[in-house]
Amino acid sequence: PILLAALGNHQSIRSLNLEKIHMIGSKSIKSLEDLFRSNLLLTEVVLDEDLEHNTKYCVHQYISLNQRIDKFLSGESTLIDASNRFLKEIPLMLWQSPNLSRLILVNLSQNLLTTCPDLSPLVCLEVLDLSENQLAILPPSLGALTKLKHFKVHTNKLSNLPDLKGLTSLTSLDISQNRFTSVPDCLSFQNLSSFRVVGNPLRDIPKRISERGDKEFISFLKERIRGVETVYRTKLMFVGSSKVGKSTLLTSLMSKKKGKLSARRKKEEEDYQMKDQTEGIDIREWNVKGDNSVEFSAWDFCGQNVFEYTHQFFLSSNAIYLIVFDLTSNDHSSIIYWLHLIKARAHSAPVFLVGSHADDKRCTEDFLNQYWALLKKSLAGTVCDNIVGRHAVSYRTGRGLDSLRSDLLHTALRSPHIRREMPRSYLRLEAEIKALRSSVPQSVITLEKFKCISQESGIQRDCIENSVSWLHDIGTICYFPDISKDSIVIDP
Repeated sequence: PILLAALGNHQSIRSLNLEKIHMIGSKSIKSLEDLFRSNLLLTEVVLDEDLEHNTKYCVHQYISLNQRIDKFLSGESTLIDASNRFLKEIPLMLWQSPNLSRLILVNLSQNLLTTCPDLSPLVCLEVLDLSENQLAILPPSLGALTKLKHFKVHTNKLSNLPDLKGLTSLTSLDISQNRFTSVPDCLSFQNLSSFRVVGNPLRDIPKRISERGDKEFISFLKERIRGVETVYRTKLMFVGSSKVGKSTLLTSLMSKKKGKLSARRKKEEEDYQMKDQTEGIDIREWNVKGDNSVEFSAWDFCGQNVFEYTHQFFLSSNAIYLIVFDLTSNDHSSIIYWLHLIKARAHSAPVFLVGSHADDKRCTEDFLNQYWALLKKSLAGTVCDNIVGRHAVSYRTGRGLDSLRSDLLHTALRSPHIRREMPRSYLRLEAEIKALRSSVPQSVITLEKFKCISQESGIQRDCIENSVSWLHDIGTICYFPDISKDSIVIDP
C-alpha cells in the first residue's frame, strides 16, 4: 500500500509494470484501484498473473478510459470521460490542451470538484456532465457555450446559475438535488424539452407541478414568462367533533374587529349549541391584510360521523390544521382521531389544538393547566410531533382569539408553500371558477368544461393539467382522477 500510495503522487506516470509485485490483503487491492482511478495518464500496465479477476477487470477499465483521454490529448478524440476519478480539481494537462476547442463531450461527474474552470475554450461542446460533485458556483463562461445541447449538474450545492439565455441549442437540463429555492429565470426555453428540478427546496413552484413530466413543467414555465403575480396562499382546515364551534371560530377569526363577538354573533353561537349547521365542507376566503398579507382558503369540516369517511380525501400537506374541541369535556377521542388522520394523510402539516368555551366559569388558569396536562397524558404514544400550538378561546369574550390569529399568520408565513410566483392566466382562471361557483347550483363540472374555461382565461392547452393541480392544492377545486378523472368539484 505504501508503494502504491507513493506512485499515486506521480501523475505523469504513463506505464507501470507490477508483474513481480504480489497484492496481499484488501488494503493493497484498494490502493491499487485508487492509483488507477486518480491517475489519468496511465495507459499501459502489466499486472501480476495471480491478481484477482475482478481487480484486473477494474484496472483495465480505467486504463481503457485513460487511453481515450490520451487520444484527446493527441488530437484523435473529441471527448473526455474522467468520471468517478476522485478529482478535486481538473488536471491542468487537460485544460491547457490546444484541443479543447474541438471537444464535443465532457464527463466530469462523480468527482470531488469544488470549482469549475473557464469554459469559454469549449466552443464546440454539445454535452457537459458535472453532476455529483461539490460545486456551489458555475463560471459565467458557461453561458457562452452556444452549441451546448445537454447539461447535467444535479447533486451539487448550487443555489443559482449564471445567465444561460444564450444557450438556445439546449434541449435537456438537469439541476435536481441542489439548493435552488426558485427556478432560475436566466434560461432559454426555445428548444428545451427536458428539465429536471426535483430535490430542490423550491418555494415558488407547487411540488405537484415540479414533479410532473417535462412537457407539462416546461409549459408551466413558459406560461410564467407571459406574466406572473406573487401570491401568498395556504389552506386552513377546521376539524373536530360536532357542536364544538368550528364555524363560529372561523367567523370570529375573520371578524375585522378584534375581541369579543357582537350580540348577533353571540346568538348565532348559542344556536350552534343546538345544532351543527355545517353540512359537508364550507369553504370561505379569509384575506389577512398587513405588511405580509396572506390569503387563507378556510375549510370548515362538518363534525357529523356520517361525513368522517369522506373527509380524508380532502386533507393535504399544503395546509394548516386546527383541531377544535370543547374544553368543558374530558373526551379526547376526537383529538386523537384527527391527529392520526392528519399524520397519515398530511404528514408533517402544522396542527393547532384549539379548545373552545374558555369563557366557562370553570376555565381558570389552574383548570387549563390541569386540562393541558391531562390532554398530554392522553396523547402519550400518539404521533403528534407536528403540533405547533395550543389555544384556549372564547367566542363570547374574545379570549385567546388575537393570540391564535397572530400564531396562524406567523405559521403561514414560515411555510415553504406560502409564496408562489403564479402565471396571471391561472389567477384569471381561478376568478372564473369562483364566479361559476356562485352563479350555478351544481358543485361538479366536467373536465372538458374546465378545459374550455381554462382556454378562455388564456391558458395554453398543454398547461391545463398544471392549472388543475395548482387550483386543487390551494383549495379552489378538488380533483381526484383515481376516483373520477372526468369530474372536477368546484364546490365541495
